[in-house]
Amino acid sequence: MRTYDNHMGGGANFLNQTIWTGDNLDILRGFNSECIDLIYLDPPFNSNANYAAPIGSLAAGAAFKDTWGLDDINLAWHGEIKHDYPGLYSLLQATREIHGDSMMSYLIYMAIRIMELRRVLKPTGSIYLHCDPTAGHYLKLLMDAIFGKKNFRNEIVWCYTGPGSPNMRQFNRKHDTIYWYSIGETWVFNADAVRINHHGKTQANFKEGLRGSGFSEGKYELANGKVPETWWAQEKGNGFAIAARQKGQYVGYPTQKPIALLRRISRASSNEGDTILDPFSGCATACIAAELENRQWVGIDISPKAADLVEERLMNEMGVFHKGIHRTDYSTTHGYRYSDSLQ
Repeated sequence: MRTYDNHMGGGANFLNQTIWTGDNLDILRGFNSECIDLIYLDPPFNSNANYAAPIGSLAAGAAFKDTWGLDDINLAWHGEIKHDYPGLYSLLQATREIHGDSMMSYLIYMAIRIMELRRVLKPTGSIYLHCDPTAGHYLKLLMDAIFGKKNFRNEIVWCYTGPGSPNMRQFNRKHDTIYWYSIGETWVFNADAVRINHHGKTQANFKEGLRGSGFSEGKYELANGKVPETWWAQEKGNGFAIAARQKGQYVGYPTQKPIALLRRISRASSNEGDTILDPFSGCATACIAAELENRQWVGIDISPKAADLVEERLMNEMGVFHKGIHRTDYSTTHGYRYSDSLQ
């Protein structure tokens, strides 16, 4: 595996392979501006539930709450959002009329953090926000306001399978949504790095001389396949099944995502040596994927268990080639932004 200097370039004021422990808003505000190439975040979904890893699993001790109220919100955040994005602030207030305090509080919590994520992205950077139908449509409006509607690149639907209730009175909900935004008009997209095989039906429907089909000169299939569609379905052998059903991958962490999902995102929207940030690291799957794809990375999580998990998972993946990570607790070590004013 290729290795990189632990001191990141591009204006970063933190070390490669660092897991920060603490509130990601406080930590992000210490990061230099325009120092990140790719952000993937899998935040709480406002599911109105609390989660904990089962005793005996590798992630035992990891837990987080996903219930929201006015006590979770700093009053200063209202003023910051209203000052920078007055239209968004009006929208957030309107959600209170429809859903009550919980949805508004959750969206304010997310908005103030996404504002910081935009600041730390490079001009060629991308952000992928993972969510589900609970608040996804509101998060889309939030992202439109902060990143700009014109910078919306794709809505990716990750489809998976699983059992439903025997007394279901609706369709089985088995998909998540990932919103991809760039920060400007130039962004990284490595099409060849994520191509997949053509289906047999595509070959059968091929018509000689059809322009724009991707086929030419009697060749019924491009050697390197096609760029995936925006639905990423679980198929045999592609690794997109939920992590809990993948032997040797699941560590017991609630809401853990499959590593194949994160490796595709890393390959598509970053280059080797680029810096990937996961501000809601959890069991650090995005950090593991970044390492396996020869990217630099930094993760943040409120629980110190995230650092334990990334250490153990990297050791399992890399063995003797793993040289350890940097663990930084915000309660004892604060980042200091030197690239621009803190105002």
